[in-house]
Amino acid sequence: MRQFFIFCFGLYVWLLGSGCGKPQSVDVWPPLRPLGADTAIRTKESPLFSPPKGTLTLPQVLALSMQHGPDLPVVVWAVRVGEAKIKQASQRPNPELETKLQTLGEIETTVQLKCPIELGRKRLRRQTVAQLSARLSGWEYEGQRLDTLTETRLAFIDVLQAQALVAVNQGLVQLAEQIFSTVRTQVELGVKAGIEQALVQIELVNSRLTLKQSQQSLALARQALAATWGQATPTFDRVEGRLEAVSPVPPIEQLLEQMMPPELARWPTEIELRKAIVEIEKSNRRPDITVGGGFKHLSPFSGENSLMAVVSLSVPLPVLNQNRGAILVAESNLQKSQAERAKAETRLGAKLAQAHHRLVSAHETIHQLKDEIMPLAQSAFEVTVAGQRLSKIVWLELTNAQHTLFKVKRSYTGALAEYHRAVAHIERLIGQPLNDLVPGR
Repeated sequence: MRQFFIFCFGLYVWLLGSGCGKPQSVDVWPPLRPLGADTAIRTKESPLFSPPKGTLTLPQVLALSMQHGPDLPVVVWAVRVGEAKIKQASQRPNPELETKLQTLGEIETTVQLKCPIELGRKRLRRQTVAQLSARLSGWEYEGQRLDTLTETRLAFIDVLQAQALVAVNQGLVQLAEQIFSTVRTQVELGVKAGIEQALVQIELVNSRLTLKQSQQSLALARQALAATWGQATPTFDRVEGRLEAVSPVPPIEQLLEQMMPPELARWPTEIELRKAIVEIEKSNRRPDITVGGGFKHLSPFSGENSLMAVVSLSVPLPVLNQNRGAILVAESNLQKSQAERAKAETRLGAKLAQAHHRLVSAHETIHQLKDEIMPLAQSAFEVTVAGQRLSKIVWLELTNAQHTLFKVKRSYTGALAEYHRAVAHIERLIGQPLNDLVPGR
């Protein structure tokens, strides 16, 4: 009897110790895409925030968004949750201590230690599911990281474009003021009619209104950029970047070869997870058993007490439920994942092709405006100014030439911004800088 109690106590200690053991260490963080890898943050706490001042560059803006943006901490905690679930999945079921007391003619006391035993490698497969689920959370982090980079770059481009448009419109206002001052002087001298002054004044008011609207757009763009690092009111002065930096466009075939965003890279893990779920549902067909051991003490109202060993075995009978429905659901989800992966590849390929088309279109527009249209508009404006000085051209024609020149400048700025937006969307899909694919750069 003594050996029996020692055996039960040893079994209890073994189960308790094994249940508290550490799970196998698994790296749930996927490899970083090259794009913005130097600014990646995987910690749960962000560094102390200091409001940015002065002029900001793109690397500084990206670092602010990665360190203090509101989106990344959410997915970082999701990964930590997955790591905690891995630890929990490694735990074995707790043993049960059962006590029974019966008083019918004699006092009968039964004490048993019951230990559930999982069959079918359920614990190992449960750990596998937890590890793969946490790995998927890691891919979600990588996707959100690239989204944060892209959204910040787009907001940065918006501010650059707005600053450039304000500068263009300021030049337009200055020129309109000069023309209005000259015409007003000539009207006062009786050289020009009053109607010409009114027409020129209308252009001046319109140019000032356009400038005011562009300044309002700049204020909104600055607020949107500051929001990417969680700041409601911008404290920086301006941003600095090379809006006119344009590179050759790689062919779409080369981009498709490089396309591997997290939305695609996650699918091998997703398919492995659904396979693991199929296996764990198959394991659930095998019922777990419960083994118990203890003693029974008999204390009759008259006579001697007696003590005997008790051993129990509980085995559920899988007669009515063999888990076939759950297995069928898991296998259907596995087949579904194959179709979802093909759908994702098609959708992202089309998205990349559209971004490439916009990039090519913006690239061609930039060169046409810069090499053909803008020189013609500038030349026409200079000829009109020279003709007006010789009194061969009326002020209205000069105003029209001025309007055409600055419209071309705005279009050029817009084409440059559209080019860089397309680059940002393409780099999000290929996960690396586009310049790395351009020979000689």
